Amino acid sequence: MLYQRILFNCLQNDSKTLFYNDGGSKYTWKDSSIYVSFLINEYLKEAKNEEKEIYITSAKSFETYSLILACYLVGLSYTPIDFRDKKRLLEIDNSSIIFSSIKINDISIIRLDFKELNLNDSIYKNTIKNIRSYYEFDSKNKVYKMTSSGTTGEPKIIPINSINLENYISQINKLSIFKAGDTFSQVPNLTFDLSIHDIFLSFFHKGTLIPISSDLGLLFTRFIKKMQIKHIMAVPSFLDISLQNNPCPIKNVSNIYLCGESLRSDVAKRIRKVFPNAKCFNLYGPTECTIAVLFHDFSDQEIDLSLNQIPIGKPFHSTHVELSKNGELYISGKQVFDGYLTKKNSPFFKIENQKFYKTGDLCKLTEEGYYFLGRIGSQIKFRGYRVEIEGLENYLSNALKSQVILIPHNEISTSNYKDITIFYTNESLDKLEIKRLLPPHLNSLSVKFIQNLPRSKSFKIDRKKISLEFL
Repeated sequence: MLYQRILFNCLQNDSKTLFYNDGGSKYTWKDSSIYVSFLINEYLKEAKNEEKEIYITSAKSFETYSLILACYLVGLSYTPIDFRDKKRLLEIDNSSIIFSSIKINDISIIRLDFKELNLNDSIYKNTIKNIRSYYEFDSKNKVYKMTSSGTTGEPKIIPINSINLENYISQINKLSIFKAGDTFSQVPNLTFDLSIHDIFLSFFHKGTLIPISSDLGLLFTRFIKKMQIKHIMAVPSFLDISLQNNPCPIKNVSNIYLCGESLRSDVAKRIRKVFPNAKCFNLYGPTECTIAVLFHDFSDQEIDLSLNQIPIGKPFHSTHVELSKNGELYISGKQVFDGYLTKKNSPFFKIENQKFYKTGDLCKLTEEGYYFLGRIGSQIKFRGYRVEIEGLENYLSNALKSQVILIPHNEISTSNYKDITIFYTNESLDKLEIKRLLPPHLNSLSVKFIQNLPRSKSFKIDRKKISLEFL
């Protein structure tokens, strides 16, 4: 079991294996066990008894990861929150607890600082050992809660419980080989559920977490080599940007996991070239289904550049999927959450007494597995013609070997637009070259160069910001 394995790793009091390493600060698993014990005794026992909500700011640090571990060990769920989101921080109820490893002005927080405490291993040394005297593990306990506005803008709180997470970790362990002490990059923002992949795989395998800023850019490959990172999880566009102008292969990486957006064929080919020794996986899954539930191994596959994207593949063994008549993907299995905490409308329906989650994603099934086609509602009307926005973006980006984004604007009626603007990021491209790839009925589209695509905290493209600032 996931819980038993992680608890065992904490009990080892290992002073040799690193728990955290950011290139400057280094902390061992023994350091983490000491700090975890302190957090449980000083804050979390009381918080659990009083059923308080726990919020953790998104600063990546030894203290933050240790707090996540401590919460898991005592069965307390946590909600990650961006430390820059002052408005939301101010809205949190006073009965809740906000933990942060960085100072935030005008916000009531519990500041996390391991060095300042000067703890030693004689304090609380039996806390983890005796943890079962006050906590009995329950697979239905919530581990974390992610907040998502989805496509509607309505806030949704998505709780993921222990059995959901355990099944995900189990499936990844079947796909890949890990060793104790392996190094795991930590690229995604903690408010993005992809971060859970690295954190809990590292906890399970007694590995080392190495935080990486999404602003690292072209220095990313140098850092990966220097830190001898073995396993990387990221959205495809992050690696696309980070690997530009990198002709040298990086041989120390064992596994690459891509998730969160479509994986273009040209990007997949570049990843394979840069990481020749890595097993490469394209993953798919909504937050509601615990990180990912479908996978495609493209490690040894001949990548066909005439295809716009890499398939999302086939479902994990514990997952069952169906396509509706209109091509919407439905998901059932042990990774599917129990329901939103904030929405009254159920996202589920039943097929022969089996509960399925409606993803809102359009897919198709081929011999290679499932392909992601786009979101329901991403199809619009433009001057009488139907336009599949995501499909056209994938086609143009793949053909031009550069990211291209389409933004519809000047809405005449629901999903019916007067104008569409194409934004491209490669300054050397000719606008006419882009227009030549378009069908005749789209020749009137505007084409604009944009230096850098604005991105959200999860590194996804911020389309709303593009609309507000560049149109």
